[in-house]
Amino acid sequence: MSTSAKLILGAYGVAVASYVLLVSAALITGGRTTLVLRCLFRFGPAAIALLLAYGVALGLRDYVRQPSLRTAGSIGITIGGVAGALLIPVILLRPRLDVAQLRAAVSRDLPTGTQANRIVSYLDSLHISYNSAAPSSGPGPVAWTIQASVQDLRRPHLLSDGIFLTFRLDSSFKLIAAEVHESWTMP
Repeated sequence: MSTSAKLILGAYGVAVASYVLLVSAALITGGRTTLVLRCLFRFGPAAIALLLAYGVALGLRDYVRQPSLRTAGSIGITIGGVAGALLIPVILLRPRLDVAQLRAAVSRDLPTGTQANRIVSYLDSLHISYNSAAPSSGPGPVAWTIQASVQDLRRPHLLSDGIFLTFRLDSSFKLIAAEVHESWTMP
């Protein structure tokens, strides 16, 4: 096996082991290591992508210099390195929503008394999925509730269930309260 193939496979091995280690740390500490995890998720993918790109460059150099290395397995490993070098940053460095910023935006843009149709158009503008207003079964002045969620790749962490928004409305479909929180499923 060529040096480049070893380097590419090693990079994938390190990536998988790092991800398992980070997931384990998040589960064990209950999310208290978010600052460390945020730094690792921000800079780790770029480092692995650079390592994979370097391995691909070495592989291409080896194929030119040594035709005996042009086997299906070696070429497949190099193609996998190219795919990883391109996909890892795209997947892990994707744009994410910040819960605190979304909470601040909702409280700023949707003050108490906002009509339900304005809430729906606001959620549409942010491409946040929601259900139509449903009767609320809770006590007090809350008559209707709109549930919304961000469960796609924009969620803040790969391991979170997503960001969930709850809009509580009175009987005339005016906003009483809005809640924004991130949810985690942990054992």
